[in-house]
Amino acid sequence: MLIMLQVGRSVPLFIGIQLAATLNGLLLLWGANVFTERPTSRWWILMAGLAWSWLVIGGATNIASEFTESSRFILLTLPTFFFLCVVTILSGLALLRSMDKASFGLRFTGWALIIWGIHKLNYPFIRPIESLAPWGYMLASTLAVMTTIGMLMAYFERSRAKSVRNERRFRGLFDQAVDAIYIHDIRGNIVDVNPSACDMLGYSSDELREMKVEDIEQSVPAPQLDKVWERIEARTAVSVEGHHARKDGSLLPVEVSAGLLEAEEGRQILAFVRDISKRRESDLKIQREVAVNASLARVSRALLDHGGDLKGISEVVLDCGKELTDSPHG
Repeated sequence: MLIMLQVGRSVPLFIGIQLAATLNGLLLLWGANVFTERPTSRWWILMAGLAWSWLVIGGATNIASEFTESSRFILLTLPTFFFLCVVTILSGLALLRSMDKASFGLRFTGWALIIWGIHKLNYPFIRPIESLAPWGYMLASTLAVMTTIGMLMAYFERSRAKSVRNERRFRGLFDQAVDAIYIHDIRGNIVDVNPSACDMLGYSSDELREMKVEDIEQSVPAPQLDKVWERIEARTAVSVEGHHARKDGSLLPVEVSAGLLEAEEGRQILAFVRDISKRRESDLKIQREVAVNASLARVSRALLDHGGDLKGISEVVLDCGKELTDSPHG
């Protein structure tokens, strides 16, 4: 409208401004529905098209030219502003009916949109009145600013709520994980642990937070740990095996899978530790069974090769016994 005041009466410019206002209302309703996860009916596009058609036809054909300027303005713009009134009020109601009823930003924006929508309907009647037009502009501008501030508030409230939900979800997975989980900084200072880590080593969570990784890991020396962390800092996932020291002094064979974690405190390392003692026992059992079968095969060949030579057979049996028992006496 300010542009029209500067360039004078221009039908194409007038129609263009009204078309832009209608499109703005349509996008406002669509945005409010997207924000509140509601569908937008295609009927609103049809209604916007009808309002546009009325403007174009009325402006191009000089409809109601016998009317006064103010009456003709009302006649041409009333459908547009009625459309804007409805979609703005519905946008406000969509925000108020949102599932996030605790959001002050959504309530603030919803009521601002409803008041703004009501004001839009009286605009065609106020605008031709010179004494009231500036107040109408000021009220519309104020409500627009209030709506913008409210949407920013709602956005930040939703972002904060989403962060809290994600943190709770992560904490739930963190605490309930079967594997031990450690979070430590690049220097190896332990920042956080889950209950499985405490159960695995016998320390309390407070005790572990006062320790460093090198206090726990007994198979990998500190210089080698530094190299591992450098690889992780380069965003390379690492998996290593080692032995962790329990509080009672015993060693626990473990497999550690670690990766980089971007946190507010800076770069940290997230490590998943799995107890592989049963797997080690199973591997040793399989290796022993393979060794026993190999020894039995050697003894069987010795019986066939030496026939009745008991001395040769005895030597083979003694060698097999030494291998199986790791004893020089067999």
